[in-house]
Amino acid sequence: MTGTENRETALKLILGLADGVDAASVTPDFTWWVQGRGEKTLAEFSEALAASASQRTGLPRYGVRGVTSEGDRVAIELEGLTPLTVGRLYNNTYHFLVAFRDGVPCRVREYYNTAYAADTFAGGGVVVAVNQPHDEEDAEPDIGGATLEERKALALKLIETTAAGGVPTDLVTPDVVWWVPGRGSMSLAVIQEVVSKFGKVWGGPGKIDLIGVTAEGPRVALEYESRIPLADGRIYNNSYHLLAKFRGDKIRQIREYNDSRYYRDTFSGVAAGQLYE
Repeated sequence: MTGTENRETALKLILGLADGVDAASVTPDFTWWVQGRGEKTLAEFSEALAASASQRTGLPRYGVRGVTSEGDRVAIELEGLTPLTVGRLYNNTYHFLVAFRDGVPCRVREYYNTAYAADTFAGGGVVVAVNQPHDEEDAEPDIGGATLEERKALALKLIETTAAGGVPTDLVTPDVVWWVPGRGSMSLAVIQEVVSKFGKVWGGPGKIDLIGVTAEGPRVALEYESRIPLADGRIYNNSYHLLAKFRGDKIRQIREYNDSRYYRDTFSGVAAGQLYE
């Protein structure tokens, strides 16, 4: 199956979730990993889908923000809008990774705003603020300036540098925008301030465990986990699906999909929200 066919198949799978996942369209050992909940078999995931359907009054609507396709991997960013039985709209943001084997989907990994989801469905539907969607896709063309492999290496250096407590100003454009779920977009000056605040609760440089990379044109999507020692002796082990978009050989946009509920729970004792204020 070609990259274009993989892209079309992946989009069909994700955008058709309201109708379930047809076992004939995926591999026999197909799994669906959900951030904060772990890996599920097709039967387990189908059961969860059926349960979620009882909480909505209509079909979800999706807006695709971007697709990155390379080889047997397709990364899909989208925003969902679903009417709920409690009379509100569920507006979350997602970054899916669909992996293929011999042209057939064999694994999906779903990253989303877990804190927003938990708050929305807690206590039978407590009213919470609407999730903050990320900026519209930057329409500027790819101007070249770096090969795909060079961009992969630069994006990897970005996350390694930040995990170690640094700000990679040499890798980004002066007008870079870094989006984080629930927080929204940050300028370079704000990014530097946030990293400085995190330094007060970190116990030393952290590392990342890379899960996979998907790159196409100016877009590089990285799946990874952080392992950052904290001052209180714990290890901060979050999961991410980050999208870096390049302008030439510099990163112009960053969209970071992390386990926001885990982040909030980890730093609840140090006023988690203040780290981004």
